[in-house]
Amino acid sequence: MSFNLHYIYIKDKYGDKAKLLFTDTNSQCYEIMTKDFYHNIMGNIESKFDTSDYPVDHPSGIPMGINKKVIGMFKNEACGKRIKICWFETEVIFDEKMHKGK
Repeated sequence: MSFNLHYIYIKDKYGDKAKLLFTDTNSQCYEIMTKDFYHNIMGNIESKFDTSDYPVDHPSGIPMGINKKVIGMFKNEACGKRIKICWFETEVIFDEKMHKGK
């Protein structure tokens, strides 16, 4: 799963504009330099993403409530919020500062 996300989707779509920041057992965190990430993935929501935890008023315009808990779908664990800062105290303890707004 993480191979597909990293090499077949993220690196193919963004190349050097995507930086893998860290991985965990079943997750990855990226910094992606793009004007509008949600616009970029709009055509892939139903086939690749779980948007079930996004708020219904999310400003992205992507379809909400798609693929809840479907195995193999990519999920934003921040529920559609942008993560502004991550810091790590040990290999398993980390915290995130969310970008203000949605």
